[in-house]
Amino acid sequence: MNLVRGLKAAGFHSQPPSSPGMTPLAPQPSPSSAPSRSPSGILTAPPPASAPRPAPAATLVEPMGTAVEPAGTMVDVVATELAPALELSAPAAPLLPEPPALTEVVPLPLVGFVTSRLGLEVAPLLPDGAALRLLVEEEAHLRADAVLAAAGVGWEPAYRRMQGRRTTDPLGKGEPAFFRAVGTGEVWLAGAPGRWVALALDDDVLYVREDRVLAFDGGVSWEAGAIPGDGLRLLQFRGRGCVVLELDAPPAALKVTAERPATVTSRRLLGWVGRLVMHRQRGATAPLPLSCEGDGVMLFSLGAV
Repeated sequence: MNLVRGLKAAGFHSQPPSSPGMTPLAPQPSPSSAPSRSPSGILTAPPPASAPRPAPAATLVEPMGTAVEPAGTMVDVVATELAPALELSAPAAPLLPEPPALTEVVPLPLVGFVTSRLGLEVAPLLPDGAALRLLVEEEAHLRADAVLAAAGVGWEPAYRRMQGRRTTDPLGKGEPAFFRAVGTGEVWLAGAPGRWVALALDDDVLYVREDRVLAFDGGVSWEAGAIPGDGLRLLQFRGRGCVVLELDAPPAALKVTAERPATVTSRRLLGWVGRLVMHRQRGATAPLPLSCEGDGVMLFSLGAV
């Protein structure tokens, strides 16, 4: 008893024993979880603490018209599957042949052409697409089927000239017709590929059969004539200028001298260069009735006649 009194005097008090009708007090909850008392005095449990809401995710805003469809979307799948079909269904572009490149012809010197026909030089072949630009000053004469285009010139019928005078006989009698281009301009012309040649005269003398002439410019002096006794129509060219010839095949050449005349048929004769005289032999029964005498070179055809 004295011990109990001493403890009370020191400030210590004993816990009263629990009785069957009493319930021990529970530890005091924190203010945030303390139960609230309803108006009726009934203790109610506090509402459960809600989980914190996540911050809204950042959204990338694309400018209008630049939205990119994620890889593997339906658009990609459809485009991948349709691409081969679209390629197969697209019409293929037609394959057109390459046009031949234009080659502007430079006239060959007449002497060089003749020596090449003698076998001393190689005559270049004119490729497909080759054309000659013939400059016209005052006049030029051209066969209709050789003319490709022209500028700055007018056209008149062409007539043969004999002894310096124009006749009423058409130049290049028959078809295709010859025309006289007048004025100052240019004419583009060409013959069949590999079957024509443009020659430049430099104070030369050229005789050639009329039906083999395609064109000649105003720089050359010219006359029309025929082989005596035969009637084969010829044109004679002198001076400086350009003469264009049609060939059935590359011609051959034969050197003629006073000591060594030559003979040929009118069907094979193409013409000659130099001072030669051609005539038909009277009463000749030989297979080559045309006689060529003088000093020069005779040109004859190797093609079919």
